Amino acid sequence: MTQDVSDLRANANEAIVRAAQVIGKSKQRRVIFEAIYKGKRMIKTAEELANLFTHIKPQNRRRILALDCARALVNDKLVEQVKDPKTKRAAYRKVGFYTKHRDRILRIVDNPKGAEKIATKQNPIGKNEAWVRILVPKAAQPVFVTVGDIYSFATNRKSIKINPDLLRNIKEEEIKERFKKIIKESGVFKDWGGEKSDLYSTRVQIRKGKRVATAIVFKGRATKGKLTPEKMGKRGDQIDRLFQSAAELFLVVYPGQIDESIVNQMHVFALAKATTSKSPIYYGVIDHDDLLELFS
Repeated sequence: MTQDVSDLRANANEAIVRAAQVIGKSKQRRVIFEAIYKGKRMIKTAEELANLFTHIKPQNRRRILALDCARALVNDKLVEQVKDPKTKRAAYRKVGFYTKHRDRILRIVDNPKGAEKIATKQNPIGKNEAWVRILVPKAAQPVFVTVGDIYSFATNRKSIKINPDLLRNIKEEEIKERFKKIIKESGVFKDWGGEKSDLYSTRVQIRKGKRVATAIVFKGRATKGKLTPEKMGKRGDQIDRLFQSAAELFLVVYPGQIDESIVNQMHVFALAKATTSKSPIYYGVIDHDDLLELFS
């Protein structure tokens, strides 16, 4: 939702001080703000912003940091999140008001005490001003789900049996075929280097009678130990690619232990997805114990 320019102008001091507070002491957030408002181009892509943090390895961690900082600016309407016309991926557009007042905002960031000399609703000094409260609806929050929350899986538990001793050595393809059987998906999904997901289907019911487009990444016996972001694809960007799918439910499935960092990374991308989606966004992980419950 684009913020009304007239509202910003009527409450200019409030908006300027608030913008400085949002940027705050975060060096990374300031880097993102300055990069978006630098130069004449109206739109900067997430990839451009991620490349500002070349000292951070691997590449997917740079992108997550850039998305997280940009999301903070989007949530307070300092920038607008859009889709890059070429790549259809996340990008960020300037807001005219903040373009005009960029330097003033950064001066307050450098010297927070300067805000005390600016008349605002919270600091009514100087001339009297009329204030208008702007109610901006918050972006929908993504929902973390488990096996038991997803109707298609909750109602098919133990329908496909498997020896618990064999589960840790199960092939990725076999896990995928078992999931296809559960959701009654007949499509063929071949692996190739640049796929966004291992299984994409509209047959999953998040609740009874409510089907949602679903994108799933499977990891099998070729992956060893606890699953971490570094093991998600050759470049560690598999979760990034997963959330590029036109889906509402995103899952990572692995017959072992899944590290909390996987969930954290999925949460960041789910938040970014929810900002531009008109539908609820769901995400979750299915680990060894979940698969035993689902298959045994």
